[in-house]
Amino acid sequence: MKYWVIFGAFLCACSFVSAQVTITDEKVEVIFNSKLSMQDLERIQAEMTAQNIDLHYESLAFTKKGKLKHISFEVDFNDGNSGSAYTGAIGLKRRSRFGFRKYYADNAPYSCIIGSIGKQ
Repeated sequence: MKYWVIFGAFLCACSFVSAQVTITDEKVEVIFNSKLSMQDLERIQAEMTAQNIDLHYESLAFTKKGKLKHISFEVDFNDGNSGSAYTGAIGLKRRSRFGFRKYYADNAPYSCIIGSIGKQ
């Protein structure tokens, strides 16, 4: 029984890591990469709705294995900040840092960034 609990916790952690969603009091960050499936994208969209962030997928393309290859999306933070981005011909790579980040702290380096984002 103990092993099943540990295994279940490991599966949940792996699912969360592949989605690369960070939600804290200071920021919300979503990173799209080539490990994501349609189910992952739907889960991300639901999480953003719960944060009062409108996320709309304009265009999606998947590999034969059902993993995300290209994405075009619009995001509206419902506070005057919004934007859109697309991966273009290059597409997503396993270590892509493509998505969006929204800061809520007053001393943040910027309000939001959409598209190719660096680490932070």
